[in-house]
Amino acid sequence: MAYDRHEMCRSLGQEDSMIAKSIRPLIVGAAIIAMTGLTTHTLAEKNQILLSATYQIASLNADSTSVSMDFSATVSNNGPKDLSGKIALNNPSLIQKIYNQFGDQSIPAGKNIKLSASVTVPREEYDAWVNRGPCLMFYMTTDRGDIKTYRIPMSGTTPAPSE
Repeated sequence: MAYDRHEMCRSLGQEDSMIAKSIRPLIVGAAIIAMTGLTTHTLAEKNQILLSATYQIASLNADSTSVSMDFSATVSNNGPKDLSGKIALNNPSLIQKIYNQFGDQSIPAGKNIKLSASVTVPREEYDAWVNRGPCLMFYMTTDRGDIKTYRIPMSGTTPAPSE
């Protein structure tokens, strides 16, 4: 059986066209899903609270029940929007247990603020700081009036107390 070369090419072209027609919706669907994922990721990033801090402890005075010190921290807003809220130094297990309130703070996007206070904490809490560091919390009121609480990741060194 002899095949006409032009007829074969036409036949192959139709097959390619049919394959392309069946694959095209898959490609378009994948592109839409990818774009939606990027948009969702970008929106989540825009609404994220991206705070971090470094801390220093000076003038340490310890006894068997408590530790007093000069506590200072630099809090950085690494996110895309300005933030306003209250900042407190507290116990991470009992966030109602506040050792110091730094009050209302405004932190512009890409900027930082400095906080400092003379603070006294229970000796047991300070001893825990040696391993995990202190807990600095940011309290922000949402557009709906809800209070959201964020723990600020911190880096620094907590010196071991001496009595």
